[in-house]
Amino acid sequence: MKRLAAIDIGSNAVRLAIGERKSNNSPVTLLQKLRVPLRFGTDAFELGLFSESTMEEALKVFSEMKKHIDRYKAETTLAMATSAFRDAKNSDALIQDIQSQTGISIRVIDGLSEAELVFRAVCEKIRLEQEKACLIDIGGGSTEIIYSENGVIQQMRSFDIGTVRLFRLASLQGTQNNQAVELINHFKGPIESFLNGLPIDSETLFIGTGGTLRRMGKLRKSILRKKDIDHLRWDEFRSIYRGLKLLTPLQIQQTYGLRHDRSEVIVPAMRLVKFIFKCLESRRIEVPNVGLINGIFLEM
Repeated sequence: MKRLAAIDIGSNAVRLAIGERKSNNSPVTLLQKLRVPLRFGTDAFELGLFSESTMEEALKVFSEMKKHIDRYKAETTLAMATSAFRDAKNSDALIQDIQSQTGISIRVIDGLSEAELVFRAVCEKIRLEQEKACLIDIGGGSTEIIYSENGVIQQMRSFDIGTVRLFRLASLQGTQNNQAVELINHFKGPIESFLNGLPIDSETLFIGTGGTLRRMGKLRKSILRKKDIDHLRWDEFRSIYRGLKLLTPLQIQQTYGLRHDRSEVIVPAMRLVKFIFKCLESRRIEVPNVGLINGIFLEM
């Protein structure tokens, strides 16, 4: 019996999961989950570095997480940071401070490593051994696309476009959504080019991961009264999007019970999902409830 702690340091939030594994080959039983809406991406994508206040808040967050880790007597802790830490010039200083104060060591991973870990997590949930699959992972700072055949990755690519980047541009005073649209248009050609180069056909299974798509699956249930949250159809997406884009973040939060940080980014993020849907010419995307934190457990 071994207890493990996994920390996913994203651009929109920090997630801690503590689990227990009976043996190396057995699945992890989740004991504790903690999510803190610490938006590293706001500083990293706008300033190119973390502000003093963000760094102070980060030290408080990781000190609190260390208490949870110690309380559950986790033997191994693995923390991984993604796009915001890749972009911030002073991320090394913050990593050193966190390790000095809490003993938690943080590994900054690139977009392709992030994509591989998410893909491994998806393979634990969906059997891909006899499938052609295209996985789209939409994060706060980047979007990864993976194409696989028979459970083996054939091609993958990471793009510096994500929900927090889009929200930051969409919320700039006086710009309305113009700059967010411009960012999507900037990546439109490269994403379309990559997808067009893949041998995608009518048999290809499309899979979507990331906080926005997971939330879309849940909104499918609460808004459209569907039973399942593990997939999303194009017509359902359009219906949800048309309703949400007319509401303010506060109205979305109050009406559908979304967290404040999720209600802020969901509409800008859905513009990206809409673009991806059209590129794939897909009527349906599978939405398994997995993410990077599941891949971190597998890495351990």
